[in-house]
Amino acid sequence: ARRLGMDAWQFPQGGIKENETPESAMFRELKEELPDPVKNYILLPYLHEMKEAFDVADLVISRAGATILSELAVCAKPAILVPFPHATDNHQEKNARVLEQMGAAKVLIDRELSGQTLAELLEQFFDRNRLRTMAESMTKSRPENVEKNIARLIIDSCKQE
Repeated sequence: ARRLGMDAWQFPQGGIKENETPESAMFRELKEELPDPVKNYILLPYLHEMKEAFDVADLVISRAGATILSELAVCAKPAILVPFPHATDNHQEKNARVLEQMGAAKVLIDRELSGQTLAELLEQFFDRNRLRTMAESMTKSRPENVEKNIARLIIDSCKQE
C-alpha cells in the first residue's frame, strides 16, 4: 500500500480478493492498467531474490535507507532515490543527497513524485555512458576494505574480553 501523508493509506480500489495481500492486490490492479507490453519496463511483484533482480537491472528506483544504499554500492547500481519523507531526522534524504553529489544517484522527493516527474527523470538515463559513470560513482560510495575493517573490529573486540 502507498502511504499518503501520516494518516491515510491507499488500498486497492477493486478491493482485496481471498488469499490476496494489499500489496498483491495493488500489483494486480496496476498490471491490469498498464498497456501490454510496456517498452523497457518490467513490472514485478514483491521480490525475495533481490540479487537476481539487481543483476539484470540497469537502474534501481528505491527509497534511501542504509541497507538498500549499501546493496546499491556493492552491486554498483545507479539509482533514482525517493527518500521516505517521514524518516527520523530526514536521514534518507541526507543519505540520498550525498550519493547525488557523488554522481551515483538522482534524488526525487516523495511529494514531487508522479508518473510525469518520474518519466521525465527516466529520460536522462537512456545514455549508457551516463549509467556506467553513475555505477562507478556508486562503487566509490562504499568504504574501502569495509568487510576487512569490520572483521578486524570484531576480532579486536573479542580479544579484549
